[in-house]
Amino acid sequence: MLVGGAEYVPKPERVEAKLSPIYLYDVDVNRIRSDLQDGQCVEIHAMIHHFVTRLEVLTPEGNHIGFLADSSVKTVTRLKRIQPGQAFDASVSKQDSGDIAIVFLDNAPFRPTSFPERTHCLDWSRPEVDSSRLPLENVQFQFRLKAEPYRLLSERDSLIQRDEYARAFSEEAAQLIYREESMSKYLYARSEEEISRFWTQYISMTLLEHIPLGTEFEAKIDSVRIQVSDDSWGAMHAGGMADYAYSVPAIVFFWRGIRVAYAPLIGRSDSDWNRALLVFWKWSRHTEWKSKAWLVQVTDAPECVFQVAFFPGTEKITGSIDLSEAIEYEGGGQSEALPLETLFCYFAKAERIRLCADEAGRDGIMIQQGESFYQFPVGMYELCELSRDELPECGWHTMDELEELA
Repeated sequence: MLVGGAEYVPKPERVEAKLSPIYLYDVDVNRIRSDLQDGQCVEIHAMIHHFVTRLEVLTPEGNHIGFLADSSVKTVTRLKRIQPGQAFDASVSKQDSGDIAIVFLDNAPFRPTSFPERTHCLDWSRPEVDSSRLPLENVQFQFRLKAEPYRLLSERDSLIQRDEYARAFSEEAAQLIYREESMSKYLYARSEEEISRFWTQYISMTLLEHIPLGTEFEAKIDSVRIQVSDDSWGAMHAGGMADYAYSVPAIVFFWRGIRVAYAPLIGRSDSDWNRALLVFWKWSRHTEWKSKAWLVQVTDAPECVFQVAFFPGTEKITGSIDLSEAIEYEGGGQSEALPLETLFCYFAKAERIRLCADEAGRDGIMIQQGESFYQFPVGMYELCELSRDELPECGWHTMDELEELA
């Protein structure tokens, strides 16, 4: 550009960016930030974290300082084109308030990152585990089972998983991850909105990001909480309370004693849920079978896939699950803890089963035992006998038919 007959090259604009409230789960960011000096050089590189591209800020030694906030990235059009594995240089600016800003030029050249091993916190390019390589000798039956990461839908859920994490690692490690919601490192910033206690958190998914494919898990039956929409019958069951969640039985996957994924036994009638129900139904006939599971794939749904297998055993399953917060739960003098033996018995005697159409529907699951028909409420706490006049005509399956659907 000519200015007064001379070539003029405008100086690149200096950008001052904020840091996001989202951190890597296992890093003491506050300690690292307190050691930073004003003007210190840092690298910003693009990586995949929680299934989206984020710009991570690192010291020259590779210490994680944080991510650039989305609002800061959006102000620099060029940053929208950066690809995972690319990086550029920046510096630290320590504010009088004690906050830290990241400073760089809007035309800072991209280069390969100095830390290519950090490009993906979850590496989508990993091939699925070949099931033939797993130790499946003497298996009675096996399935590939899709499961959701364990969701923390209430304070109770968070405390259960936190205690399991502390036992597997340490109390100090648990304090870095599980915090009061006002301090949570796993919630997206939502302006000045109040954070719901049921706002989805990413602790389970972050754990799965760091577990190698092929790792063996323990599979158990336990109760989990499923969220329903505000306008559903399940929400009306709670008096219309927003973000209501209720308890249902599920196949829960444990890693080092920490629950990180589950496949609920109630849900929409699709092949994935049919498969989980079929696993449970088969297991109910042989409660002495020993279960094992291997993590064979993680997707960006987010969803994880397990290879579940059952082996000969002698000791029958014992224990109970708490379904006191299930839809249509009625104490009626019964204990809140339902023995697993009772729950398995319901299924073991069933000849046919009718799947519910919706996770929040009234029908729940219907089963046929001889000439009698019964209905589980959604929470599967107790059986209610039905007359033939109350029976729907379609949707009934034998185990063999369910296996074909799955």
